[in-house]
Amino acid sequence: MRVRAIIAALIFIALTVIKYTLPDEVESIRDLFMPAVSEGVDYRAKAIDLGRAISGGGTVYAAGEAESDEPVIRETETGADLKSRPSADIAFSGIAELSLIELEGFIERFRLDTDLGSAEALAFSGPGEAEPPPLSPQEIKKEEFLEAQAIFSEYDLPDKVSYDLIPLPFETSRPVAESLAVSGFGFRTHPIFGDIRFHFGSDFSAYHGDNIYAFADGIVITAQDFDGYGLTVIIEHAEDFTTLYAHCSRILVQHGERVSSGQLIALVGQTGRVTGPHLHFELMMGGIFLNPEFYL
Repeated sequence: MRVRAIIAALIFIALTVIKYTLPDEVESIRDLFMPAVSEGVDYRAKAIDLGRAISGGGTVYAAGEAESDEPVIRETETGADLKSRPSADIAFSGIAELSLIELEGFIERFRLDTDLGSAEALAFSGPGEAEPPPLSPQEIKKEEFLEAQAIFSEYDLPDKVSYDLIPLPFETSRPVAESLAVSGFGFRTHPIFGDIRFHFGSDFSAYHGDNIYAFADGIVITAQDFDGYGLTVIIEHAEDFTTLYAHCSRILVQHGERVSSGQLIALVGQTGRVTGPHLHFELMMGGIFLNPEFYL
C-alpha cells in the first residue's frame, strides 16, 4: 500500500505539471493513469504510454535501455528475482528508473518563476535562450565609450592605440580623488586649435595644488618638464604598464624612486599647453595607449 501511495503521489504531481503545460491533454492522460492506481497494473508500461500520449508518438527510455517499443528488464535481475518480488515493487522500480524522456514536439525544459508566486507562474525557455551574464562596470564604461566615439567613425584610429579592455595585473588608486574626466580619451575637438584630434589620455578636473596620487605600485622613470605636457611624472608598473601625469605645478618624487599605489607624487597645476588647472593622465601597455577611464 505504501508503494502504491507513493506512485499515486508521483502521478498526481505529473498531472499537475501537465495541467499547466498541456491543458488539452489532461483528460486523456488522467483516464490513462488513474485506474492504474487502484488496479495494480504495469505502471512501467503506463509511463511509456504517457510519454507517447504527450509526444504524439515519441519514445520513453529507462536508464541504460536501448530504443524499443517494449520495456527492457535489467540484466542484474533474473526471471526468478522478478517472480519473487511483488508486482507493485517492480512497477515502482520501473518508474523510479525513468531518467531520460525523449518527447517529440514537447517542451525541453521548464522553470518556476517564483516572482509570480503561484502555479500559474510556470514559464518556459528553450536551449540557447538563457540570459547573458550582466556586464561589469568596466564593460559598461567601454560600451558607453564606443557609443560616444561612433560619431568619429570616419577618422582612422592612430597607431599604438587600443580600445580593448585589458585586465590590469595590479591594484589601482585614483590619480585625483573624486575627480571627473572633463575631456576623455579618444577623438575630440581640440580645446586650443579647434580641430578634431585624438586625445591620448584623460583630463581630470581639479584645483591648482590638489594632490596627485600614483595609479599603482611602480618605479618613477621620468620626473621633469616636457614641452606641451609641462611638469610631468611617468611611472613604470608591472608587466610593461606605464602611467603619465602631466601639467603638474610641483613634482614630489624623483627619477628611480619606488612608489606605492595611492602615494602622493605631485600637485595639480597648469604647466605646459593648457587652458586651466587639471591633471592629464595616460595609461599605456608596451607603448600602446589604453583608455584609463575603463579602470577608474
